Amino acid sequence: MSDLSKHTQSGVTVNSTLESGIVRDSVKASSNLRKIIQFASGAILPSFGGSFGAAPVIEFATHNIKLLTAPAVYTSGALKLCFRAYSDAGGLGSGYISYVADKALFVPVTLAAQRGAEAVLTIQAYLLSSDGDTAPLTVGTTSDDLSVTQNIYTLGEVSLGSALSGVNSVNFDFGYQVVTNESQDGLNYPTHALVPRRQASMTVELEELAAASAARLLTGESATSGIYAEFRKLQEGGVVTDTGKATVTMAKALAEISNVAGGSPSSVSLMLTPVDDGAGNDYVTFS
Repeated sequence: MSDLSKHTQSGVTVNSTLESGIVRDSVKASSNLRKIIQFASGAILPSFGGSFGAAPVIEFATHNIKLLTAPAVYTSGALKLCFRAYSDAGGLGSGYISYVADKALFVPVTLAAQRGAEAVLTIQAYLLSSDGDTAPLTVGTTSDDLSVTQNIYTLGEVSLGSALSGVNSVNFDFGYQVVTNESQDGLNYPTHALVPRRQASMTVELEELAAASAARLLTGESATSGIYAEFRKLQEGGVVTDTGKATVTMAKALAEISNVAGGSPSSVSLMLTPVDDGAGNDYVTFS
């Protein structure tokens, strides 16, 4: 018996645009099937199997950290995943398998970077059905060409009122809670998704041990003395520049120590939890 066909991740299209910067092999899909296995009275073996429906979620990562900065619903070509077949003779063949979702809520999940490495944005797509019974994901054989990787960022300056020194890594959690109308009215798939709540956080690991102190409330006052993390852009050829950089800014945040680690050199981890400053400023800005 010959081996089954094997594929590798190919192009990813988001909102009808072939996306550059998708992290290799980062696509993960979960059916979130709500199954039921029922045993008849007195039975040793199950006699019924079924499903109350499914709420599929697809996750992927990209180096293009400006691709998505807030939740967005895309329709008509929302998401397309392509997988290209390997060739028996070696290399890649011409066969493709594609998965297409015409409607989905896209949510940024985390933005992570460490010094001397590429920043990565993780995104989740909550797939939605047109009527609750039509499957939100269809399988086909169409192809997307691989795009050239362009937008690459790396860790820049981090400030808590003043610039910190010796920053090793930053992990920003966008903190969006997502709710769908899964199983409503006995439907097989959700048709609606929303974000009722958000609690973002950012963890900074650094070697400046003096930054570790009791929990305290910080208030950003300006672009030069505020609470922010910068991600500088890498130009092709290896030059890092502020041109086109991305910045996460908080108007007000609670800072606390989450960990102090011995080592050579030792390091400290700080967690920042933004709070509403009550002055009408944005909770968190991404620019």
